[in-house]
Amino acid sequence: MTTIELPAHLTNASREALQEAVQVREESLVNLRSELAASNDQINAMNQAADQRDQELTQLREAVATGQESLRARSDEFVELARTHENFRRQVRAYAIKHNKDGQWCSEGTNEVLSDLGLPEYHPCFIGTATITVPVKITDTEDPYTAAHWVRAALEVNSSDTDVVVTDTPDISISQDALEHEDEEEE
Repeated sequence: MTTIELPAHLTNASREALQEAVQVREESLVNLRSELAASNDQINAMNQAADQRDQELTQLREAVATGQESLRARSDEFVELARTHENFRRQVRAYAIKHNKDGQWCSEGTNEVLSDLGLPEYHPCFIGTATITVPVKITDTEDPYTAAHWVRAALEVNSSDTDVVVTDTPDISISQDALEHEDEEEE
């Protein structure tokens, strides 16, 4: 506690009141110093925690960067593995088709194996154009253009065999020159 010299003209009561006020101020100052020290301790603790969080964040960023590099490498490996796998699948299918074409494997067995391996089945086919010549007799018209029109409208090309497919609208052509006028024989 601080001792203060007070002027002589003050009464004892005034002196005691001043002394008490000084004492309260000193206690208040001690409390403020104590609170300030506690606040400083809290700030230091918070700064240490922030530093620790910064270090952890830096470590996390490094871990993420490492993970991303690893993921890119794995992704590249996966793409290459998928490419290799697809090439292998093509080679297996080509091998099976070659043995089928060479007559070593039947079509049913070849397709069963391809299907078991998850590969598209092999269905050999030919594509071409068929020319069909059909004799026709058109009655009830004298006009060759009308007769040709009626033939085109009346004929239909289709297949009842699932192994033979008409893949496009057939072009039915008839030349008016190919139509000969025939008179009915009189009886």
